[in-house]
Amino acid sequence: MNPIPRLSKSKKTAGDDPTDEADRRAADAAAIEAEALRWVVLLNAGEGAPQRHADFVQWRDSHPSHAEAMRNAYEWWRQVGHALPRVPVPAELPLAHTYAYQPPTSTFMGPPTVDEIEALVQTRSGRPTLVAAIVLAMTALLWWSVDRSDQTTGMGESRTVRLSDGSMVQLDTDTAVDIDMTATERRVELGRGEVFVDVVQDAARPFLIDAGIGLVRVHGTALTVRREHGAVSVTVERGEVQVDGPALQPAVRLHAGQRLRFDRDAHSGVQPVSIEHALAWRAGQLKFQDERLVDVLAEIRRYDPRLWFVPTGAVAEARMTTTVAFEQVDPWLDALPDTLPVKVLRFGPVVWVREVDTPAPR
Repeated sequence: MNPIPRLSKSKKTAGDDPTDEADRRAADAAAIEAEALRWVVLLNAGEGAPQRHADFVQWRDSHPSHAEAMRNAYEWWRQVGHALPRVPVPAELPLAHTYAYQPPTSTFMGPPTVDEIEALVQTRSGRPTLVAAIVLAMTALLWWSVDRSDQTTGMGESRTVRLSDGSMVQLDTDTAVDIDMTATERRVELGRGEVFVDVVQDAARPFLIDAGIGLVRVHGTALTVRREHGAVSVTVERGEVQVDGPALQPAVRLHAGQRLRFDRDAHSGVQPVSIEHALAWRAGQLKFQDERLVDVLAEIRRYDPRLWFVPTGAVAEARMTTTVAFEQVDPWLDALPDTLPVKVLRFGPVVWVREVDTPAPR
């Protein structure tokens, strides 16, 4: 894989010291690499006018180093969107299913305008910010790849673990848990992400799910627990659970078909929930009923490693009912402009959903 384009350095005034000349050449090379990446972004954005392409050809042909930098930029851009190495999965832990998407983490951003896309990869006058964002995403992958939790999944991965008592724990995308089975209790500590747990009843050993700011006591029950952004949600498919936490005094009991969301300070109250929708991820899809577009995209993004830019205007609040299979995200995106005033652009590891102007009614 080609090296990641270097961040531009400030130029020095060349003098008698040969190191000054070396620094100047290094700065020039970095500027050329960043300029090449800028052209890769612009030419793949789907917005290029003939004059833009002509400008690119003129730049590329103006010096042999420009053509070489373009070849390297295209190759790096292509490869950075592919799977990066994952932590090996022990053979004794069977995979329930592995989704098509791979584990690099991604960033969820607001949308740039067409003119502002050039600012995503600045050259000469500033650091290449899009490169920095992707490098940050790759660095986050390396950080999570040394996770010390007992069981983990990467982005877009699902894993099922059978416990020694016969209970089952299924990890959703980007999830980390610690499992502790003792003679007096069974405990799952959810560090992040979401788990589905189907518990075998054992009166002598309570089953506890510790989500940091809440403790779920389970009795022969099937449920999901999700922890993210300082909040926890508990959804019961079968049976009954008790949820304790700082914001839950007294403790709250949940039954089949109910959900509770809470953080350290407040809770949602017990709410009815569609189990079919809440557990659709177990079958490799997401189901939405009258949800905002921005929330739909945020949920899809949890399973997709690419860098997402989403609309923030009126269309972000548009309500929709839809089903998205994890392995059919791109076809779903292709069909989105048929129902909403958006345009979907994809280039390299970037997905950009743009709001488009709609003509005024006559």
